[in-house]
This record gives sequence, C-alpha cells and structure tokens, in this order.
Amino acid sequence: MAQYTDKENVEIAQQEYENHKVGYSLETSGSGKYVGTLSDANNNRTNNGEQIFTYTKTSTGREAVPPTASAEERAQVKEITIMYQGSASPSNLFTNPGEFVKDWIFNNGDEFWRDWKDNDAPALYNIIKGQATGEPSKAPGQWEASAAYLKEMMEKYPNAKINLYGHSLGSMDVQYAIANVKDHNRINSVN
Repeated sequence: MAQYTDKENVEIAQQEYENHKVGYSLETSGSGKYVGTLSDANNNRTNNGEQIFTYTKTSTGREAVPPTASAEERAQVKEITIMYQGSASPSNLFTNPGEFVKDWIFNNGDEFWRDWKDNDAPALYNIIKGQATGEPSKAPGQWEASAAYLKEMMEKYPNAKINLYGHSLGSMDVQYAIANVKDHNRINSVN
C-alpha cells in the first residue's frame, strides 16, 4: 500500500472536484506516486446527489477495472481509492459565475439544491432537533447512498484495501459510510 504525505493526501482529495473520465490514471504531482485508475464514476445514480469516484490499483498494471468487470479481474484489484465530492459551492456564484449559471440553465440548479437543500440543511436540522429532543434522526439520502456504494465496492473488490477521501458534505458521506462498515480491517485510510 502506498503511503502518502499530508500534502499528497490533500492533492489526492482535490481530485474529487476534477472532471476525469473512466480510464484516467491518477498520480501525485510531486512524487509521481500512482494512486489508481478511475474505474467508476457514480454521478447521482440514486438521485440523492452523490458524486463518488473509485480508482482501482492492481499489481499488474494501470488498466481500469470497473465494477462490471469479471469476478476474476476484480479479484486482482489490491487497493481502491474512493473519493466523495463535497457540496456544490455557493461561492461559485461569485468566483465562477459561468459554471454556476451553466448548472442553473442545464440542470435547473439541481446539483446545488440537491447538496444544500436535500442533504446539508436536513442534516443540520436533524442534529439540532436530536440535541434538543434526544430523538434519533434519519440520515439524508446522500449519506445512505454513499454507505450503500461503499458496501457495494467492498463486495465487488473482495481483495482490495480501501482508501477513502471526502471533503465537506463528502466527509459526512465518508463518516456515515464508515459507521456502516462491518469489516474495518479492509479500510486502509480515511482522509
């Protein structure tokens, strides 16, 4: 298993906001350490707003090994890196208005609203409500989808150690997913 410096971990985590295509080979820029090859991009499959990217690493090469590959091919994967993207930034309105407007025009602002209205706000409300009443709360749909995705990847790649990265809402996705893992021995790192 590759070990990364804090600086490399930050660099790797920032890749969850890049628009890479399946087959993209990810390396750290300074040391050139190979992280993995993008093998799956889950962009809102459950309509809960999740944006999750899985990079696979085999001992034999840098080919993409998607979850749809044969069981024999997936068994060769020794390490996977899963990245959970955070909320669409409201600052894009000011720093990158073109992207913000493009989301509104082509997606009806869906990404922004799914993240903030459907996931972040209910999570905050449930925390406040739970603290006030002591009642358990229901997890937002994106957290549930993220946990199900991690479980699926652990089943699809049975021999792989797992590295997890998340930022902002993505870090809540990771925390919720980890809380639902049964085999913690397979988790190599959480960033």
